[in-house]
Amino acid sequence: MAVTDLTPKGPLRMIDLESPVPYYYQLYEILRGAIEEGYWPPGSQLMTEAELCEYYGVSRATVRQTLAQLLSEGLIRKERGRGTFVAEPKIRERLAERLTGFYDDMVAQGLKPQTRVLRSGVVPASQSVGTLLGIPAGTPVCWPGNTACARPGDGASSKPWPPPHGMRNSSTSLTAHR
Repeated sequence: MAVTDLTPKGPLRMIDLESPVPYYYQLYEILRGAIEEGYWPPGSQLMTEAELCEYYGVSRATVRQTLAQLLSEGLIRKERGRGTFVAEPKIRERLAERLTGFYDDMVAQGLKPQTRVLRSGVVPASQSVGTLLGIPAGTPVCWPGNTACARPGDGASSKPWPPPHGMRNSSTSLTAHR
């Protein structure tokens, strides 16, 4: 196996056999870095366990421990009889770091989110919604029912609050209906 066959972008750094850092952790850092830096795009097949052992001069147990860690973090996926592949990036939630909307969060992760209005209607505001909007309970407000997806094929419904019975269809805005 040629060194340039290791990744589509070329060779990676090697394990320092003199370092006190365990081999599995060095290999983990090398492979994780290559995945995160795009050396292997999502869906790319990694080298086999045997090829990793031979290339890095480590045992199969070391390679398996490294792959198990990458698998547990969702960076790779294994397909029985086919091999190990780079996983699609997971959608990360960063609620604790900052408050942003779904759209901004997905764009920040390099995704192209889509939103569709499934239905909407004018309904009387509940006490909690009225308090939130600064209007009296019972004031007509628009109730949206959306679906949003991070990638085509994904989907999650978004309903800010359940509509009461007797919802009227409308295409009004999300503010109080005066």
